Amino acid sequence: MLKKKIIFKDKRNKQAFTLIEVVVAMAIFSIIMLAVTQVFVSIIKSYRVAKRMQRNIENSQYALNFISKTLRTSEIKDSSDPSTLELFDPSQGKCFVFQLKDNHLQWASDDSNSPTQLSECNFGSMFPVNFINSEITGRFLIVSNNSGNTVGKVTINLTTQEGNKSAHFQTTLSLRNH
Repeated sequence: MLKKKIIFKDKRNKQAFTLIEVVVAMAIFSIIMLAVTQVFVSIIKSYRVAKRMQRNIENSQYALNFISKTLRTSEIKDSSDPSTLELFDPSQGKCFVFQLKDNHLQWASDDSNSPTQLSECNFGSMFPVNFINSEITGRFLIVSNNSGNTVGKVTINLTTQEGNKSAHFQTTLSLRNH
């Protein structure tokens, strides 16, 4: 008779994970992925805020440069309202209004009656529209020259804001005597 030899394998030598080890590993992996996702979302939000702020800064710089260029060759109506700047630009033959209203920079121009001097501008009939689509606050400070009869310089302060971040701009222009 043949003797059968039964060989028992040692179960301890098997290389496998238990159910508890798999569950613990998945829990740790889930926590790490949740943290990575939160960091990624935070980075995306910060990027979007920075991008909007950069756009607001570029828009504000464009507006400031446009106003400055227009002012250099203009006659300005002296006003006590720091949110409004009314002027006539003889080089373009146009009347302009710049306003800081409702957290927006607004402007209007009019050449319909072909004005040749500041007194011919009809500022009351001009309806300003938003110049740029950014939240901007600020003021226009008009300073007369020593004789007091003409404007000597204009200081423009603008502040743009996005969330809790803000950027401030200021320029002062000495006006040319025409």
